[in-house]
Amino acid sequence: MTHIWVGIIPDIFGYGITVASLTEAGAKKGLRKSFQVWKKHRESDTKFSDAFENWGGYITKVELDKPYNDNFGE
Repeated sequence: MTHIWVGIIPDIFGYGITVASLTEAGAKKGLRKSFQVWKKHRESDTKFSDAFENWGGYITKVELDKPYNDNFGE
C-alpha cells in the first residue's frame, strides 16, 4: 500500500469531519455517513453535495511515508 484517501469537510459541525479510507469512494462514503448523522440531529434538509461544497469539502490522496507541511493536500 502506497497511499490512502482522506476526505475532509473542514467547517461542518463547527469543528469539521475527517475520514481516512483505502479508496476515494470509501472516503466519500464515510463523509456522507457522518453528514447524515449530523443532518438527522439538526433536522436539516441540506443535501450532502451542497454541504460538501458550502463547507469546503475535499478528498485528497495521501502518499504514505511522504512528509507534508501546513499545505496538507495541496
